[in-house]
Amino acid sequence: MLEGLRELRGVQRIRLFEKDGFVVYDSGANDAAATHVQSWRDLVEIAGPDRTITLVQERGYAFLRTVALGTLLVTAQRETNLGAARLAIEHVAEQMNSNSSTTDR
Repeated sequence: MLEGLRELRGVQRIRLFEKDGFVVYDSGANDAAATHVQSWRDLVEIAGPDRTITLVQERGYAFLRTVALGTLLVTAQRETNLGAARLAIEHVAEQMNSNSSTTDR
């Protein structure tokens, strides 16, 4: 499911964590970002469902999106095409949400 994001030029890291903060998937090694999980969750709750938050950071971007399993966090370099990144995140979110609704039946 995450192939489209992993293949996107400039994507540095993909992290998926559950509502309780448990990290389900992490494409990189543990780092200081793990301590910010509650802050990431608070941001996506404020934005609401079906919305992608784009944060501009000193060295790149962070994208946050609520999905069926919890919260998807994607970090990328400044050179990343924002439109392509947002579309890829939207596509992954739709896949995850549709797979979840299929397994709930």
